[in-house]
Amino acid sequence: MRVVLQRVKHASVHVDGRETGSIGQGFLILLGVSDEDDETIADKMADKICRLRIFEDENGKSGNYGYYDQQAAIAWVRHNIQSFGGDVNNMTLIGQSAGATSCETQIKSPLNKGIFKQAIIQSSAGLASFIKQKPDNTKEYAKWRQVYERTGCKSIEEFKQLPAKTLYDAFAEVSAKSSIGFCNAVYDENFTSGIKNQPCPVKIMCSVTSEDVMPFLLYWMCGFLAKSQRKLGVDTYTYYFRRQLPGDTKGAWHGSDLIYLYGWLSHSWRPFGKEDYMLQENILAYLINFIKTGNPNGEGLAEWTPYNKSKKFMVFDENPTRMGKPERLRLLKNTLHPNGLGM
Repeated sequence: MRVVLQRVKHASVHVDGRETGSIGQGFLILLGVSDEDDETIADKMADKICRLRIFEDENGKSGNYGYYDQQAAIAWVRHNIQSFGGDVNNMTLIGQSAGATSCETQIKSPLNKGIFKQAIIQSSAGLASFIKQKPDNTKEYAKWRQVYERTGCKSIEEFKQLPAKTLYDAFAEVSAKSSIGFCNAVYDENFTSGIKNQPCPVKIMCSVTSEDVMPFLLYWMCGFLAKSQRKLGVDTYTYYFRRQLPGDTKGAWHGSDLIYLYGWLSHSWRPFGKEDYMLQENILAYLINFIKTGNPNGEGLAEWTPYNKSKKFMVFDENPTRMGKPERLRLLKNTLHPNGLGM
């Protein structure tokens, strides 16, 4: 049994040219049923639909809309991955910065149980544990209320239908006066139930860069997450990226590792040298091995050991890859006096 649930302004059903039913604004369900489906499966599907947080609570509030959008994307990938040569039984979720918080939250969510084999969480490991208790009990709620009021909307449904630019303009106007937090999920008995301070049930690769956003905190959170994983008997592979990009003076800033991780060097204006292309080749090899097997190690690569009591990370810079301890003094200095926010 398969279900596609779509929010609509209006919908109707026609049989032999005759309208048999119609609705105004609401939800449209397209249902696919096979000969093998029975009442038990139908009951489970109905219960799953009713638990989706697209429906407001008794106070007309919900939350986690962005996370549920990600859920829809995950469902699409699961249903179509084989058409692109992928393996639905060996899926890896990856995210960086706010995307890393989303990645970790999705991995921990009971709604995604058993879907993923590995996760890559870059520059934000462990932050998914900071779940907001209720949407309206946070400072962010009050700020988002200002965004809502600036749009002139009279209802949540009207707010959801806004063009992206209108929403962005209102957001920019409010956040210019006071920053708005938006990464973490709020408490949700279905999506975030039981994930606070819980380890991830899959193998993890996580990271920090030397001039990251609050790098000492992110370094500490990598270790915190890895220790939690060890209690489950699950390996965590940590890396420390400290290569200053050619043509830059801000060190290894937030996100600077991505250009190597995705093989983008040849598309950049920066004067990369031979050592950069060798580093890119090694990082890609580790990444591909991890995605395939849950272990980054392979022939011709320096051994990458899972995080343990030695607290060593794989170090990526202009020198040969190696295990080593991040420079905590450097990370602390860059946390207290940040200069690595440049993109």
